[in-house]
Amino acid sequence: HREGVGVDAGPMIELNHVDDSYLQTLGIRPVAGRLFSLAYKTEDNKKHIILNQIAVQKLGFTSAEDAVGKNICSNYKGKADTFRVVGVVQNFNFEDLHQPIRPYGFFTGSNDNHSYILVHLGPGDFGPVIKKLSGIWHKIDPSEPFFYSFLDQDFQQNYISDTRLSALVNYFTAIRSEERRVGKECRSR
Repeated sequence: HREGVGVDAGPMIELNHVDDSYLQTLGIRPVAGRLFSLAYKTEDNKKHIILNQIAVQKLGFTSAEDAVGKNICSNYKGKADTFRVVGVVQNFNFEDLHQPIRPYGFFTGSNDNHSYILVHLGPGDFGPVIKKLSGIWHKIDPSEPFFYSFLDQDFQQNYISDTRLSALVNYFTAIRSEERRVGKECRSR
């Protein structure tokens, strides 16, 4: 919620703890303010947040520019925190593309409880890179298995599933239309 407004007046905002290059890795750019970066690492670790446009709207700011520099408050599991908005990014899907875009925020800090990493790879043989990433992952947390996927393939798989469903619906619609036409022809004879 905005500073000075009651907790109940604020929207639910999905929060993601990230490092200072996460948004750049995904190609997400600010529409107002800035992204996290090494140049501001010490400053960003002091309760700074980046919001998406829908979060800014739901919080009641008049624009992305209006939100930058303002404080928002959070109450999670009884712990109150205040974050200064340093940037606003465009809305983006972070769930199924069939779901509406929801309020989202990013913050940095010294949380070592990471469950995934993102790596931007260029074209080429990914085998050696994946092997090296696996080794790094196991050094960080030997008890946690290393799994990987490629975001472009994950998105393509979702697209293929949607395309198949659409084709199936169209197929059944065509069959149903043909059944109606044949039924009408039979009744008219």
